[in-house]
Amino acid sequence: MRMIFFWKPANELRGFQKNQEETETFSLRFPLAVAVFLFTCSAVLAEATIPVDIKADNLKYYEATGLVEASGSVEVKLKDVTIRADRLLMDERTNVATAEGNVKLAASDYSAVSDTLVYNADTETSNFSNFKVGLTPPNLSGPLYVDAKNFTDLKNKMTGGPAEITTCDRAEPHFFLLADKISYYPNDHLDGRNVTLIVGEAPVFFLPYFYYDLHEQRRKNWSFGHNEVEGDYLKTAWGYPFGTFLFDYMSRKGIGYGTDSNYALGALGLGTLYLYHMDEKDTGISDWISKISHEKKINQNTTLRLNQSYITTYRIPYSRIDQTTFGLGLNYADQSRMGLNFDVLDDRVGFYEKYSLQFNRSYEKSAVNYYYNYEFAKNDPQWLRKSQRLSFTRPLTDRISFSTLTNYYHSTARAGDP
Repeated sequence: MRMIFFWKPANELRGFQKNQEETETFSLRFPLAVAVFLFTCSAVLAEATIPVDIKADNLKYYEATGLVEASGSVEVKLKDVTIRADRLLMDERTNVATAEGNVKLAASDYSAVSDTLVYNADTETSNFSNFKVGLTPPNLSGPLYVDAKNFTDLKNKMTGGPAEITTCDRAEPHFFLLADKISYYPNDHLDGRNVTLIVGEAPVFFLPYFYYDLHEQRRKNWSFGHNEVEGDYLKTAWGYPFGTFLFDYMSRKGIGYGTDSNYALGALGLGTLYLYHMDEKDTGISDWISKISHEKKINQNTTLRLNQSYITTYRIPYSRIDQTTFGLGLNYADQSRMGLNFDVLDDRVGFYEKYSLQFNRSYEKSAVNYYYNYEFAKNDPQWLRKSQRLSFTRPLTDRISFSTLTNYYHSTARAGDP
């Protein structure tokens, strides 16, 4: 049921008639009505009232103490927050509301459950016990679940502990971080102190301090699951000022770790560096992945790019990859465009090497493209393939253009021509 009354400072409170015991009890025999609480944020701002809409099976007002008590299917709407609970106590003198029993809170940016909630209207802060919430940072691909014994919402941040953090949506998560204290700054970052990573029921490692950047688009989300190659796995990414630290646990393969970082060398250019290593527990093979991508701006129109990778690791669902690649490119862009690219591939599993060269140039509607490819096997049965392609296009008039295409291909089944 709902009832209409106003919550202001004690000497201004109106709207309830009191009996000799200064207590008024409302039960379900009353018809449905609208209840609006208006109470001050402070004594100084006595006229700045905040609207509150409350529903409950039973409502009591104690004029002597300035308390309002609600019980049974309580629902309170305050600004952009809705609170549901079994019981509610509102203190007109302190502007504090306490909700207990199956507390559910729906705010503009999150929904949560807890055992108790204490809301202070003066400071607009909320204190929770046994708090559970699913947060949705915009640059995180999926909810961030927090389970804390004690938690406080301070408007600009949320903090508390001890707490568990995970992105796993199961009732019993595959993995979680256990922290003495965490702080969540919406759309900025999440940090924790004395943090232990738990996988299943086993602690994997400990960090005295944990920081996760929430506004960096390139941050990787954590992933978990199971496959026949890795077994049960958890793959994590930890932000730090220069990039991301990678830490993975796989029940069959073991532990892998690495980094994905940006770097800048001043006048020599800038780029990204990726390093990853694992000693496979089940095979004894050492896996390495290194990738570098570098770019140097020669002038306003010309850019030199270099890419190199070395990869030796397992594939899913089977086999391995063991190869090295190298690429060098020079690109010019102004009224005309020109590109020159050279690429090398050494495949140690497929036992072949490949070299390619590509040149292109265009101006207005004219263009020339040339491609050369050379590849050969490094074991028996040996083979060799060579190919070239040249194309040219040029307009002769507004309606007529000239185009030509030339292809060359050569292949042998053994080393050397027959």
